[in-house]
Amino acid sequence: MGTFVRIAWRNMWRNPRRSGLVVAAMAVGLWGLIFSLGFMDGMSRQMIDNTVDSHMGHLQVHNADYQARVKGFNMFHYQLDKYISDPGPVEQAIDASEYVVAWSPRIITTGLATNAQKAAGVAIVGIDPKRESEVTNIARSLVNGRYIEPASENTIFIGEALAKKLGIDVGSKIVLMAQDIHRDKAMAAFRVVGTYKTVSSTFDKSFVYISIGAAQKMLGMAELVNEFVILVDDPSKKLEVAKASVAQKLDKTKYSVMTWREIWPLLVRIVEMSNIFTYVFFILIFIAMAFGIANAVLMAVFERIREFGIMKALGAKPSQVFLLVAIESICLGIVGVATGILIGWATVYYFGRQGVNLAVFSAVLEQMGLGSVIYTSTNVSFFIWGGLIALVTAFLSSLWPASKAAKLVPVDAIRHV
Repeated sequence: MGTFVRIAWRNMWRNPRRSGLVVAAMAVGLWGLIFSLGFMDGMSRQMIDNTVDSHMGHLQVHNADYQARVKGFNMFHYQLDKYISDPGPVEQAIDASEYVVAWSPRIITTGLATNAQKAAGVAIVGIDPKRESEVTNIARSLVNGRYIEPASENTIFIGEALAKKLGIDVGSKIVLMAQDIHRDKAMAAFRVVGTYKTVSSTFDKSFVYISIGAAQKMLGMAELVNEFVILVDDPSKKLEVAKASVAQKLDKTKYSVMTWREIWPLLVRIVEMSNIFTYVFFILIFIAMAFGIANAVLMAVFERIREFGIMKALGAKPSQVFLLVAIESICLGIVGVATGILIGWATVYYFGRQGVNLAVFSAVLEQMGLGSVIYTSTNVSFFIWGGLIALVTAFLSSLWPASKAAKLVPVDAIRHV
């Protein structure tokens, strides 16, 4: 076998231009595959992370009758009257779970934010400022002023985009209007103490934050809450286990525990669709690669018909000729794969730190919960599977040319010009 490999390696470079083109084609194809996988994986992870980090968390606990599932992209589906009447057991169940990193209670309803000139529909979120800062990144998204404090009943934290829409700034007063728990009109004035900015201007225009005490007072909810948002340790592996851990300690007739996947199934569908498109691209690349390799190896066989005829006349078996051609193709594949993986890794590594600037598509990306810069993701499996499939493609592409060489009749092949 070692002799065959040495001969195949020498023969491979007898026509360096053709071999170089095949290696380049394989390298570019594999590079394109690795980059596209890294880009799509990075985009999916950012979409999920931004949604989880900005608002949703990994798990949420609601009243059993609360319809938490998001329909489409519309997150304004809150039901103030489906509250958790006894938060104590929920807090105990969450604290007893070893998988929970942090949690925060909330009151959420829809309403209007108004000033003397303008008004905007918003989601009013009553939070425990300290706990919320441990669960989401809203506090870390501060761009002007300060974050709200637990004891402040008349302060509000709003998105920078909403502040521009209403023509207000830090220090301005706005009035929030909504229906209280008894469906009566509720109204309260607040002073803007800070503005935040996330990757989504749509989110920033829609969500305003006040202390949970202020929300309870305004909406007549006493000690009641709408939901608990939970952050889980290592959610990629422990999300379902953490859900079961919390749920088993609660009465299913009173409470429901849901993962972010269950709350926003459309986001899961989008990620799945992006993966499907990536795999289609994956298949197309390897089909094109297979035809290129087969064509190059077939041309090499036609150029060496007389040589193969002499080999067979000297006693070489058809299987040996077949093996020689197949090994040449695999050697080409190894060089192409090594080059493609090296370039692919360097590209994914670079854009994983610098990001791909897609500011021209920022409006569309914001609707998907993404920023204008996408950071590629480095996943070892992309390189392993991409390389292995490329080598298999190189081998399969050589079968037809190799069988042609193996079937040559020595007398006819020697006479070939």
